[in-house]
Amino acid sequence: MVESPESSRIMPLALFECLQFKRSESIDAPFTGSQMTTMRVATWNLERPKGNGHSKNLRRNETIHEINADLWVLTETHSAIALDGYVCLSTPSQPGYHREGESFATIWSRWPIVRAVPTFDPYFAVCAEIDSPNGAML
Repeated sequence: MVESPESSRIMPLALFECLQFKRSESIDAPFTGSQMTTMRVATWNLERPKGNGHSKNLRRNETIHEINADLWVLTETHSAIALDGYVCLSTPSQPGYHREGESFATIWSRWPIVRAVPTFDPYFAVCAEIDSPNGAML
């Protein structure tokens, strides 16, 4: 938990240190330390931020850059939240529910997004194949 940049309340913010393994020619081949790359993966529900120019968006972007994750999954987000040095894939806005520029989920990656992977509900779930330093990952 971290203190919310918008207020004094506490908001959930998840940051995970993950180990990504290189592929092996043999399923039985052991992994060694040199075959692992640490990834920082973080999630944050932005609680439907407003469009460009909103002062809270600047603080949100600053917090995102301070955490310095390799992959972000932002939920209840807006196109006004843009991360320099990342590529993204978002769910489309759902007519009748979202305001212009809003989406339920966005994946931000420091590595190339190879393709979108179909999900059970394209308005509320997003999945991508990402070309990480250790190869393709979902």
